[in-house]
Amino acid sequence: MRAQTCPERDRLSADAQAIWDRHVAERGLPQTAPRRDALAVYAAHLAQIEDLQGRIAREGTIVASDKGTPVEHPACRVLERALGVLPKLAAALR
Repeated sequence: MRAQTCPERDRLSADAQAIWDRHVAERGLPQTAPRRDALAVYAAHLAQIEDLQGRIAREGTIVASDKGTPVEHPACRVLERALGVLPKLAAALR
């Protein structure tokens, strides 16, 4: 089964598909449906992490609240949680 015709890949965003493609190029396509599902979750999650990192890089770690006071960018907390889950998702690919 080629990655380009894999239904698990087709459901992903363009960024997550690029991550899927990199993984498949390095390690090959998982042979079982549960492993392909795990790869899809991993790729989507990593794409979200990359998006959050980009947002924080563009906007900074400190932003103005609705009232104009400086606060930690909300994406920082989301990123912290997402990074905490990533090792578990990566382990499912082994």
